[in-house]
Amino acid sequence: MKSKLYEAKYQPDIRSMRWSIWSALRLAFGVSPAFTTMQIIINVINGLFPAVTVMIQAVFVDTVLAIFAGEKEISQLILPLIGLFLWLLWQQFSGIFVKHGQGIRKRKMGVVLQNAFLKKISLIGYHRLEMPETQDLLRKVTLEPEEVEEETLNNITEIGILCLQNLSVFAIVVVHVWWAGFLLAAGAIPLSWLSLKAGNKNYQSQSDVTEKKRRYEYISQVLLGRDAVLERTLFSYVPFLNERYRSTFQEAYEVEKRTLFRGMVNMKAGGVISTLPALFAAFILIPGVRSGGLSVGMYISIVNAVFSLVRTMTWSLSFQMERLAQNRAKAKDIGMFCGMPEEDAGRRTAECSISEGFGEDTGFESVEFKDVRFCYPGSNIDILDGISFRLEKGKHYAFVGRNGAGKSTIIKLMTGLYPEYEGKILINGRDLKDWKLKEGSRWFACVWQDYARYYMTLRENLQFSGGHNDQVLSDVLESVGLAETAGQFPDGLDTVLGKLEEGGIDISGGQWQRIAIARAIVNGIGQGKAFILDEPAASLDPIAENRIYKQFADLSRGETALFITHRLGAVKDVDEIFVLEKGKVAERGSHKELMELGEIYAEMYTSQRGWYL
Repeated sequence: MKSKLYEAKYQPDIRSMRWSIWSALRLAFGVSPAFTTMQIIINVINGLFPAVTVMIQAVFVDTVLAIFAGEKEISQLILPLIGLFLWLLWQQFSGIFVKHGQGIRKRKMGVVLQNAFLKKISLIGYHRLEMPETQDLLRKVTLEPEEVEEETLNNITEIGILCLQNLSVFAIVVVHVWWAGFLLAAGAIPLSWLSLKAGNKNYQSQSDVTEKKRRYEYISQVLLGRDAVLERTLFSYVPFLNERYRSTFQEAYEVEKRTLFRGMVNMKAGGVISTLPALFAAFILIPGVRSGGLSVGMYISIVNAVFSLVRTMTWSLSFQMERLAQNRAKAKDIGMFCGMPEEDAGRRTAECSISEGFGEDTGFESVEFKDVRFCYPGSNIDILDGISFRLEKGKHYAFVGRNGAGKSTIIKLMTGLYPEYEGKILINGRDLKDWKLKEGSRWFACVWQDYARYYMTLRENLQFSGGHNDQVLSDVLESVGLAETAGQFPDGLDTVLGKLEEGGIDISGGQWQRIAIARAIVNGIGQGKAFILDEPAASLDPIAENRIYKQFADLSRGETALFITHRLGAVKDVDEIFVLEKGKVAERGSHKELMELGEIYAEMYTSQRGWYL
């Protein structure tokens, strides 16, 4: 319940966000304003830690010296000790509080960002999502984006604390020996520049090995993963891949070793150079001690603080700068993803209801292509070249043709997955581009060639959102020949399929295909949808495929059904067959009419006749 209230309270619009240091701060204040404010206050206090420590230590050392000289009583040492103890205690407990708060904020941020990212993905068109570059981008940005934001905040915090620590120490020096404070501040500028440069160099060097690491990590997945276990055993290619892994790993290792060596040399060189300001500080402050402007305790404390800050600047600042550079690069990828166009944004009636101005929604009535031309993004080759046809409710159709003729492309256009085409596509007499993208699911129940296997329960595989009782689901399983198999499952409809979870049941490829068909039937029952089978059984032998198509044809009798295949024996009993050739309808008619025509269809059917005998 708390999670829902929280999500309702803060939902960032990631589309308008420029992913940067400031976006990380806005997200932090959005998901956890109280803690983020407290963290800033704590960071400011901790940034003053060296300066406060200098003053406490100075009082402590001066008091000890005065006690040795007989000028003070030992009891006067109690107050500086208590102050030092309380200050160290604050450091410990404030650190625990910040760590705990950061963990809670990161979890909240994870919920918010994952929800926002999933919503964004749902609005990106299929034609963009299937592009390799989009898939690469998704893999980079959707895997724990809260890590990038939280790390960026930590980088900012650490860099800010380092700067405040330096400024506070320099302020103390200026108060006691003003000219020495300005000289130390001037010496810190090149040190900061060296740290920044070293961080950027280290990040660039690490980026150089990323591709090589990706290659050997992929080979590792092939060697260890479950998906390749059969071929790995059958073809005995483990020695070959072991050698490929070793050589690729060695290449990456050599590059990374040189990178680490250069980084270490740079850091050590920076450390040597950075000791000069500390030595300089120790030297230039001596006259202040002699003149009485600086006590011995203050001198020791300042020199000790300067040496400590120099070490911190050399190592911590360089590391934080490197991490900040990495996170800025990741944030750039996130910004590219968030800026991707959303499909419904261009639809003319995107805000209209489905029936607005068009009467009642009565389900699928017809679909018509009028001189439709289409080529895939990034290509100038027409897959569809002025194709025209019309499909009516209640009939069975088939699109057949050789591979690459455009059969599956027609379905992708019909269901709205590719909006960029020439010509017109009319659904129920209305231009497809006037409908929202998601409305395609209201008219079509599809079984795709690359159907999905969901490692969830059988019930969830059949219907994600519910709506049908167990009897309906059982009847559908019976109709596709899975009732006996499902009856043997230990938990019936609630049995987990696949080996993702312990106790999951592994099933055959043919059974997964039947579940995909059952899913289409369940999601089309009583909803007036047109059923589409886009070669889901292409990997089976022709006789098995023929059996599945005939079974589905019987199940969808009286409903609209569209079959996509390049094997003709499975669809010879449909009402009308469209033969595709080079992106056009070359022939159309019943099986008998096309055989009598004696051209493309007849030649293809005759050549395949032996498959079914």
